[in-house]
Amino acid sequence: MDVFTETAQLAARTAGGYLMQHFGQQITSSDKESHHSIVTEHDVEAERIIVQGIQNSFPGHSILSEEMGLQKADSDYLWVIDPLDGSSYYSRGIEMFSVAVALLKENQVIAGAIYNPVRSEMFYAWKDGGAFLNGTPITVSPHTNLKETICTAGHRYLRLEQYDQGMRNLLKSVRSIRGGGSCAQEMCYLACGRIDVLLTVNQSFWDYAAGSLIVREAGGQVSDITGVDFDVQKHLYGKFDLLATNGHVHKQVLGLVCS
Repeated sequence: MDVFTETAQLAARTAGGYLMQHFGQQITSSDKESHHSIVTEHDVEAERIIVQGIQNSFPGHSILSEEMGLQKADSDYLWVIDPLDGSSYYSRGIEMFSVAVALLKENQVIAGAIYNPVRSEMFYAWKDGGAFLNGTPITVSPHTNLKETICTAGHRYLRLEQYDQGMRNLLKSVRSIRGGGSCAQEMCYLACGRIDVLLTVNQSFWDYAAGSLIVREAGGQVSDITGVDFDVQKHLYGKFDLLATNGHVHKQVLGLVCS
């Protein structure tokens, strides 16, 4: 493990500890771009904790975080932070949330950590180094038959009429479909074989940056819902319709959702 991955883990764990101090309490939130996306005071404070930790270790690096935006420096390194993925669930005392920290160098994700503080689960990876859960190597599931798979569908995907046919196709083909609360956490569940497919649309880069590396290092595959990989320069500030799988069923799922 390199110092970047250690820093990502420490930052995520520290922010997660703070979030747990307030988890289950009555929390005030406000809407962001719509009523489907909220922010709480704890998102902001968790982000401050992560940013401060990174700046203490790497003061010359750029940082992109969900609430603060871009803090640009003259560097090839860019940290991408989601301090609380699943704010709606966190604010209601539901355990489906996580903290995600990723590091890019020259538009490639080279390190990432995602922490679920409720379960004390730290998922992490570094480029060409494998993926891990609390120090133990992880791999995606071996399932090759869709009827054996469990699929997580993001709430945005479920409510868009343009994907109705794709959802019906999936419902008929997979063993089970569940609704996920945190894109980052669901990508980790995919990486360690708990689920086999993740389909979620309109995601910001900080939602999936760390998870994309963890999934790929665990043997999985990540693309958009037409099969095209994300482009950091294009999607860093834009939205991305994400499909992540164990790799074995990727083409099968693409055929269903694109039909």
